[in-house]
Amino acid sequence: MPLPGTRVISDGWSDHHKPVSEWAMKGTCEITILSSGGVTQPDGSWIPSAQVLIYSGPFRMVRSGSSGENHPISGDRRLTTHTYEVQIKASAEEILTGDVLTATGGEPQVIGRRLRVESVRTATEEWSRNLSVVEFEEGR
Repeated sequence: MPLPGTRVISDGWSDHHKPVSEWAMKGTCEITILSSGGVTQPDGSWIPSAQVLIYSGPFRMVRSGSSGENHPISGDRRLTTHTYEVQIKASAEEILTGDVLTATGGEPQVIGRRLRVESVRTATEEWSRNLSVVEFEEGR
């Protein structure tokens, strides 16, 4: 219990510590959304919609506890899903489920990975935008 007239957590504590969250973002990424559903040409060929860039900047990615444990079957292929927790700047535009994250910088094994946003976590006080993303690895 604090002394009368004092606070356990001082005013400005959040603003003082917020830069630490962005400091930990050592990689870079781009997040895109499809502009529409695409179109079918008169000859029957499919042209996917263009991707629209909604975020480009620093990010942090760590493995989730369940990564690699799920093996859904798609047709005659077995897939292994890898789940990651991602943090991007809190000031980023709205990110939605289904958006695509592509790692563009950081550790060599991360660059080029494409991940789908599965959920966006919110809180009453945010230092970063927290995303749960999944990567699919095709197997036999």
